[in-house]
Amino acid sequence: MSRIGTSWRVGVLALVVGLGVGGGVAFFLARPPEPGFVASGGGVDWVEVTSRAFDDERNVQGRATLAEEWKALAPNGGVVRRTDCEVGAGFGSGATPFVIDDRPVVLLRLSTPVWRDMWPTMRGPDVKALQKELRKLGHKDVPTDGYFGSATSAAVKALWDKAGGDPKQNWVPADQVVWLPERTLTPATCPLKIGQRIAAGDVLFTVGGGLQAITIQLPQDAVDGPRVAVLDDIQAPISPDGLIDDPAFLARYTKTRSYFAFLEDPTSTLTVTTRLSEPLSVAAVPPSSLYDLVEGRGCVVDDAGPLLVEVVASQLGETFVTGERLPTRVLVDPGEAGMPCG
Repeated sequence: MSRIGTSWRVGVLALVVGLGVGGGVAFFLARPPEPGFVASGGGVDWVEVTSRAFDDERNVQGRATLAEEWKALAPNGGVVRRTDCEVGAGFGSGATPFVIDDRPVVLLRLSTPVWRDMWPTMRGPDVKALQKELRKLGHKDVPTDGYFGSATSAAVKALWDKAGGDPKQNWVPADQVVWLPERTLTPATCPLKIGQRIAAGDVLFTVGGGLQAITIQLPQDAVDGPRVAVLDDIQAPISPDGLIDDPAFLARYTKTRSYFAFLEDPTSTLTVTTRLSEPLSVAAVPPSSLYDLVEGRGCVVDDAGPLLVEVVASQLGETFVTGERLPTRVLVDPGEAGMPCG
């Protein structure tokens, strides 16, 4: 290799190294760019803050209030040959939703429960109660004198004929009648199955016992203000004393896992999601920007100076505050700059 060629290569290498060293010096002398949310001046750091809607959503525990339960009991035993019982579908006096063996069971709303078989020529207040109900069922020619006469006998035959029983049956056997406490009832449960063998006194259906209300207890750190209970697309108002009794909400809630778990263990509590009905506008500030905190109220310093704020909540290293105005940036550590704000 010639001396000229070698000198050329050494010169190029020296130039490259020189440029590299010069670039490094320039890199170390240049000030690194500041993050976009921090600006420093006079030893004081500012941080930009964001505003957001805050609804204080949280899951809380609730206590169930159940409606009083009433049970319709089988007046006789045998094999269930028909059941028209359906949860949520109402029964009325005069209906015949069950057939046990070959005997239809009639539901009757009487002023007194049936306690004996009633035959033609019998007298008594129970006969009078039967006559009054037969008249309500459309048999207007039945007297209400308490005597089981021919008109009452004819109406009873029509009752059994409509029920699918013996159209010649002119008497009322006590083991074919279920007394109703109201003229119409809506079953909450229908436990019988066709082909099932039952005994007298077994449950035909139940009424009531459903979820009537939920009472919740908010934690002490919950934000004050009107609240709603939330389940899917349903919102229900919560009274100031924590009561939820909205029918649509309760009906939906009875289909949740929380309610099924409660049914398995009625001593357990219910879980309800709740939030503020009107979200608050808050600013998320660093905890270190707050000073002079007393009972949830304190100060921050923003572009306009000291600002009185109220602490709403804290989470994930942020403190949510509200105030007369929401700051867009605050001093991270006010120090001596933290003047009183009122």
